Order: sequence, then structure tokens, then C-alpha cells
Amino acid sequence: MGIISERDIADTSTTAARRFSNLPVSELMTASVVSCSPNDDVDSIAGGMTELRIRHMPVLSDGQLAAS
Repeated sequence: MGIISERDIADTSTTAARRFSNLPVSELMTASVVSCSPNDDVDSIAGGMTELRIRHMPVLSDGQLAAS
């Protein structure tokens, strides 16, 4: 499991330009994903995102992506 963002792609494309198009997503993605739950408060999530310098945080409910 993991998450992939435009930043992962951009960072990899500058270091592996010749073989970039043939890489599997598993080599580009961030494997250590930080997530939150629907019950977490926005201030705590925002603080964690700032501290960890991440732009995306999946919302999980019972181990699955939460539906809106």
C-alpha cells in the first residue's frame, strides 16, 4: 500500500529520466502513508501535515478509504 503524488513523480523524473517511463508505480510511491480518521479534528490534522511537510492525508475508516 502507498500513495503517489505529483511530487513523487517530479522527484523521480529528475533522478531517473532515462528509465522513468518504465518504472512501476511501486518504485515511485510513498510507502509510509500517514492517515487520519473522520473523527480527527482539523487543527490536529493541519498541524501534523505542516510538521511532516505533507500535502495529502487519506481519511480511513475501519482501514478503508472513507466515503464522503
